Amino acid sequence: MIDIKHFNFSDKGKQDINEDHIGILLLENLGLYFICDGTSNYGHGELAARVITTEIINYINKNYKELQSESLIKGAVHNANESIWNKRKELKSKFGASLAGILHKDKKSIYAFWIGDVRIYQIRNDQIIFQSEDHSLSNYIKTESSTTFLKSNNYINITTASVSGKTIEKLSIAELNILQGDIFLICSDGLWKNLPLQIEKLAHLNNETFKNTLIEYSEHFTDNYSIIKLFTDY
Repeated sequence: MIDIKHFNFSDKGKQDINEDHIGILLLENLGLYFICDGTSNYGHGELAARVITTEIINYINKNYKELQSESLIKGAVHNANESIWNKRKELKSKFGASLAGILHKDKKSIYAFWIGDVRIYQIRNDQIIFQSEDHSLSNYIKTESSTTFLKSNNYINITTASVSGKTIEKLSIAELNILQGDIFLICSDGLWKNLPLQIEKLAHLNNETFKNTLIEYSEHFTDNYSIIKLFTDY
C-alpha cells in the first residue's frame, strides 16, 4: 500500500470567522482527507461545516471495515446530509456546505469525491492530470449552450449542489490511479479563486515554505481559504 503523508492549512482570510473545516481520519489501511466549506449566504455556515465534518468522520470510522470505498463515501455524505436537514428544522434556517475529499483504502488507488466547488487536483511530473469539475452554474451554462459560454464566468460563485439537507442529486466520485511521486491538493474555493499563481506551483514546496507562501499571499484571500496537500511514498 502506498504511504500518503499530508500537510494542511486553513485561515479565515479577511472574513470575521472561518467557515471552512478540515477533516482527517487515519485508521489501519485507511486515510480520509477532506475540506468542508460552509455556505454563509444562508447563515450558520460554520455550524454546517462542523456538523458535516463530524458526521462524515463518525460514519466512516464506524463502517469502514464493512463497506467498500464508494459505498462508504455515499453513505457518509448522505448521513451528513440527513443531519443537516435535522439541524435546519431545529434552527428554522437554511444552510449547507460544499465538500471535497480523498479516501485511500486498502489498495493502490484512491477515491476522490466532491459536491459543490471545493476542488481536487492530482499533479504528476509538475502537470495537472486530474481536476474535479465544480458543481457551479458557470459549468452548467457551459455544458448547456455554447452561445452563453462567454457569460458563464459571471456565475462561477454560484454552486448548483451542496450538502444542505435536500436530496443529493450531484455527488461526484472518481477512482484515480496513483503513482509514487503524485501530489494531491484539496482546495476550498477561497484559495483556488484567489491564489495569484498557478496551483501546481505549490505542489513541490516543503511544508514550511508552503505555509509561508500562503501567508505571504494572504492579502489576496478575501474569503476563508483552506488546503490539504497529500504526497505519496512507498
